This record gives sequence, structure tokens and C-alpha cells, in this order.
Amino acid sequence: MPDQNSQLEEIRKLLDSQLEGVLASLHNQQPYTNLMTFAHTPDLKKLIIATKRNTQKFKNLQTNPQVSFLVDNRTNTPSDYQHATAISAIGKVVELEGEHYDIAKDMFLERLPQLRSFMHGENCTLMAISVDHYFLVSQFHDLKRLDMHSVKPLST
Repeated sequence: MPDQNSQLEEIRKLLDSQLEGVLASLHNQQPYTNLMTFAHTPDLKKLIIATKRNTQKFKNLQTNPQVSFLVDNRTNTPSDYQHATAISAIGKVVELEGEHYDIAKDMFLERLPQLRSFMHGENCTLMAISVDHYFLVSQFHDLKRLDMHSVKPLST
């Protein structure tokens, strides 16, 4: 599906161009947001985040794994109304273990080598957001939804 492929490429371009996004979780039934660094899998179906286990964010994610993750390229100038793009990834987060952790750690540190000491610090863990769907907003009001369960693997 050409439209699906163009949406995937637009999402990939935005994710590749940004190092940080905003994670939204729930704390006592109230929204709770954190600025987070991230990596993504090649198929865009997972976003990888690192956190300490002794944080409110980690407790929130253990209590309710449903999250939203926002990434955008705004410049805080009037041109954003025509040129900025944002995505919201909606999904469920799980703590990674074993081989999945090792693969994600390599991916995360390849993208963010400056966080090596953080990753090797006490109580640090990696979590994967399994993306159910992306909302892609461009030109301030053009909204598209991409269901990641319907995305076919790219053939090589």
C-alpha cells in the first residue's frame, strides 16, 4: 500500500531526526509526562526507552503499561504551522529482559552513545513500547492514523 509506505517513511524520518520525545503515563489517574531519549526498531513497531527503576515513571508503567509517546520537530517559530510534524505513538510498554534487553541495549547505545554511563548505572532498565498505532499530524491540522498491526514487513 503506497500510502502506508509513505506514512512509514514520514514517521521514520521524524524519529531518526529527533533524540527526545515526551512519554505520557498515568499517576493516580492523572497524566504524568517525562522528556525521554529513545531508539526505535527498524520496523518502527517498538520504541525503546531507558529509565531508572526507582522513579515515579517506572512505578506508573508497572501499574498501567498503556502509554503515549510524542515526538515532534517544531522550532518554536511561526513556520511551524506549515512545516512542523508530530507523531503520537500509542501502545503498551514492557520491561525488557535477557536477549531482548541485550539487542535493545545495543540499538539504544548505537543511537545514544553519550548515555553509556547512565545505561550502566544502578537500577537502570530498558523498556519497549509496542506501538499499536501512530497518529501523524502535519501542517498543524492534517491528521493520519497508521495501525501498526496492519503494516506488512518490508521485503529485502
